Amino acid sequence: MNQYALDLLRNEQGSALVEVALALPLMALLLAGTINYGVYVERKMQATEAANAGAAYGAVAGNQKDATGMQNAAKAASPTLSGLTATATYFYSCSPGGAVVANTYNCSSYGTPIHYVKVVTTATVPAMIGVNGIASSVTVNGQAIYRVPWTK
Repeated sequence: MNQYALDLLRNEQGSALVEVALALPLMALLLAGTINYGVYVERKMQATEAANAGAAYGAVAGNQKDATGMQNAAKAASPTLSGLTATATYFYSCSPGGAVVANTYNCSSYGTPIHYVKVVTTATVPAMIGVNGIASSVTVNGQAIYRVPWTK
């Protein structure tokens, strides 16, 4: 090998540029994943807030059997979350977290069953930055269960 070729092999000029060229795509992928994760977490919080709004509407005396009103309240609470679906139900239980019973059931510990409303929200969130290897969309869910105050 001649002297010129040996000098080129020993020369370190431009090595930093090669290192940056190798590391930059990995850092860009990491940044894209972080941004997408942040968007998913924020949308999950929106879905949960929407469920809370729907359940809060249903917990108002007289609204507990208005499933359409609870669903509309949930959707109105998060207008920026496209494709949001809400499912509203109401049920009775003898104790918090206990088994569901009929409203005519006589609970031994409470007497009259406790009335609850439940709203579940679901939305599909597309990726903010599309990158191979990262999911193109994620389904986020929110849920809220509120106790309906006792009224005559």
